[in-house]
Amino acid sequence: MIDSKGNVFVNMYGTQPLNNMNKQIKYSVQFILCLMISIHCFSQSETFDIITYTAPKAWKKDTKQGVVNYMDVNATTGTFCVIALYASSASSGDAQKDFDNEWNELVVTPYQAEANPKTEIQTTDDGWKYAVGAAPIKLDGNDVYIILTVFSGFGKTLSVRCSLNDQSYTTQIDALLETMKLDKTQTAPINNNTAPVQSNAATGKFGLMTYSAPAGWSEQKFSDGIVLKPIGLPTGEHLVIQIMPPLNATGTLE
Repeated sequence: MIDSKGNVFVNMYGTQPLNNMNKQIKYSVQFILCLMISIHCFSQSETFDIITYTAPKAWKKDTKQGVVNYMDVNATTGTFCVIALYASSASSGDAQKDFDNEWNELVVTPYQAEANPKTEIQTTDDGWKYAVGAAPIKLDGNDVYIILTVFSGFGKTLSVRCSLNDQSYTTQIDALLETMKLDKTQTAPINNNTAPVQSNAATGKFGLMTYSAPAGWSEQKFSDGIVLKPIGLPTGEHLVIQIMPPLNATGTLE
């Protein structure tokens, strides 16, 4: 299952042991770094935000505000992969800082992954800088790997996050990245203020929703949601309330 920000929840699927997956993923990250030095525009079949790309064949597509997810699940083997393409935002002007910000928001906050993965800044032939980082995580006791690629340049930054539990998916991830073309000309959106501020239980508003944040909790406002966290949690404990955009109802609870 995936939520509105592309986060993965796998309690409904079994997963296989990763074995030597850490080593294999490291090779895949190195391959991505080499591959992305020359991004080429092949026969494009999809467009999202400033990205044009060829989507993985027969994967389930799920489009939500600010993110497009592609998911493949093999119910027989318990293997799965989710590729999340995130909409661009205004760059900080520093590729490493952009990566650190995105890693914290998209990997550390939802999955409690290591805070400082090894990265290397590279530049594509088109002038985009990018960084790739990866880390193993645990989801409901299952081993999963997260790979995050963050592009920066021309006043913009955007991220591609891949969550997988089988190394065979790296071929399809590489294929998608190979077809990606980024538009330099679109104007970067203005970043919302996402710095945590302490809430004093005042009433807030997000879209059509109004809410009262718990007193003593920090509040972070994003373009596609609100994140509330209690201040002063003991080390090793995590608690987050997320307010997400509404979805169109199908007419049934199922």
